[in-house]
Amino acid sequence: MDPELYSRNNSVQTNENCHIISKYLNMDTWKEGESVLEIGMGNGKFSMETFLPKLGNKIHRYVGSDISEKMVEYAERKFHQKQNPNIEFMKLDPQLNEISSSLIEQFDHVVSFNCFHFFSDARTALKNIFSMLKPGGEIIASLLEKNTEDDIFHNFSKHPRWGGYGHEKYVSTFFLSDNPQEEWKKTFIDAGFKDIKIFCEDRIVTFPDERKFDDFFLALDPALSDIPMHDKKAYIRDFLQEVKRGTAISIEQNMKTGQRSFVMQYRIMVFIASKTLT
Repeated sequence: MDPELYSRNNSVQTNENCHIISKYLNMDTWKEGESVLEIGMGNGKFSMETFLPKLGNKIHRYVGSDISEKMVEYAERKFHQKQNPNIEFMKLDPQLNEISSSLIEQFDHVVSFNCFHFFSDARTALKNIFSMLKPGGEIIASLLEKNTEDDIFHNFSKHPRWGGYGHEKYVSTFFLSDNPQEEWKKTFIDAGFKDIKIFCEDRIVTFPDERKFDDFFLALDPALSDIPMHDKKAYIRDFLQEVKRGTAISIEQNMKTGQRSFVMQYRIMVFIASKTLT
């Protein structure tokens, strides 16, 4: 993803993250001196400007991570002046088979906002996340039951012209499942998590004009920055056409003004679970 483009077009994610924190994250139980790992921080803007200030002085160590090296570099560059020895950013893909031993059982809390539905290997990711939690640690993760980009990325992974840019790496593990919630619950259980609580909400976002809608989805496209400049115009045209055919998208038109608005509907799931004391 392009960090600058994402930064200009992530108000939907910011609003959703704030909603999740205010409704489901009880930070009153967090103790001073604890450590936090964030999975999928994006460009770090929400974490540094909204999430961390809510924690006050409780946290001894915060690690913001993302699968994208560009996002991590942006966060380091953008928030360097705000950093202190207790805050760090790192490139981390929990889907890899091996996690650095320096991260094992290092965190009291793992948080992730609207990221897990991009995992193509959720089972490995959750096992690794479990291993990074201290005994007695807790995870809270919000994710989409059906990723609004899944059908788009799936179709583009097979596109005759654009199929070689890795879209398949971002199609959710449970894209074809009839019951993703149960699949995710089983995956949490298999990873070792206990006391699993699941909350679900149906959500809707309306984009008042086509430009805002287009920019939102382009900002979420992991392949866009890899497209050669001479192909970019054609790629964007084809990508946005695919987006507007997406199953989670509907287009409404004002009969008086003729202006179109774009509606995105989805169900969000919040998982809260713990790692038992040994």
